Amino acid sequence: MAKRIYPTEGLATVSEVTYQPSQTVVQYHAWPQRYVEMAGTLAAQYKLSTSPTPGKAVCGAYASLLRVHPQRLWLVGGDLAPDVKPDLPPDIGCVQDLSHAWHTIQVDSSIASQLLNQFVSVNLVPQHFPVDSVALTPLHGIGVVLWCRPGGISVLTPRSFAQSIWHALVETRRRLPSQKPL
Repeated sequence: MAKRIYPTEGLATVSEVTYQPSQTVVQYHAWPQRYVEMAGTLAAQYKLSTSPTPGKAVCGAYASLLRVHPQRLWLVGGDLAPDVKPDLPPDIGCVQDLSHAWHTIQVDSSIASQLLNQFVSVNLVPQHFPVDSVALTPLHGIGVVLWCRPGGISVLTPRSFAQSIWHALVETRRRLPSQKPL
């Protein structure tokens, strides 16, 4: 795989907003009437207990599946195990590698709801957006995927807008009341 260039390298940071390099992002899109079969195939292939329901994620040892659309799943993870290949039989659906097109910004749980709710209309308090919840929403005018994880919320953003979203989040964080040292 080609060396990835990260749009947030060398930019100003705050402790609660971090960049996660080297994420694998693969989109699976099922043909009409084939979603259940695709979801089952992928859950078995990635050794997951089940496939995700709408707006949810299912996490495994090497990767997670996120349901971002009624007929689409995203495989998100670090480096996949060597024996794992992101394939799908062509009669079930199609596969698109988005690893170089999408980047992940992690917002710590201590500030995630307060910070991100400055930009999105999704209620991100833990009672309404628990761990493994997924939402597709505009952030600063750009479509992003929000994924609640145990340590905070991951913002999966298109690469071309990662830097502007990063600046918006960092600048807004600096203006919010401090809960812990920056």
